[in-house]
Amino acid sequence: MKQLVTQRLRIIPLTKDQLLLLEKQDRSEVLKQLGLSDTDLKISAGESFRKELDNAYPHICRMIDRNPEYFEFCTHWWMILQNTCVGGIGFAGPPDEQGVVMIGYYIDKRYENLGFATEGLGAMTDFAFQNNQVRSIIADTLPDGLASQRVLIKTGFRNMGRAEEGIRFRLDRSFK
Repeated sequence: MKQLVTQRLRIIPLTKDQLLLLEKQDRSEVLKQLGLSDTDLKISAGESFRKELDNAYPHICRMIDRNPEYFEFCTHWWMILQNTCVGGIGFAGPPDEQGVVMIGYYIDKRYENLGFATEGLGAMTDFAFQNNQVRSIIADTLPDGLASQRVLIKTGFRNMGRAEEGIRFRLDRSFK
């Protein structure tokens, strides 16, 4: 299984079996399998984001089944600092017909403002552009998601203006 390594982080793709455990609310077992400390995830976005993430696991598993050759673009990745999961990141599926992929990420609030989102996002964009089909990466943020917007700008994304779910940012291969 491919893993990305940055200066401080290991970014690992979760297997389908691990995603199924998360779907069953068994985060402790996934942490145990990966040899990580058993800490509860605390996200600033609150319980609604946590529920959205939990509800995404069945969709992610179906997407993996439909696109096994794009496993890394379909699965959820964890950002690991030493033996602690400090956040998650992932694409919303394989590149579309224009070569666009969407990315999303979150950081445990105990690890916010330490550069982990920027570091993880940089590694994932580098990874995405290794695939010749990927031409652009987009990310949407809430209008009040200023910290996330700063992460995107630091990573080279450009503000494209309003989108259905907030503000859209874009990184094109030619600008990376």
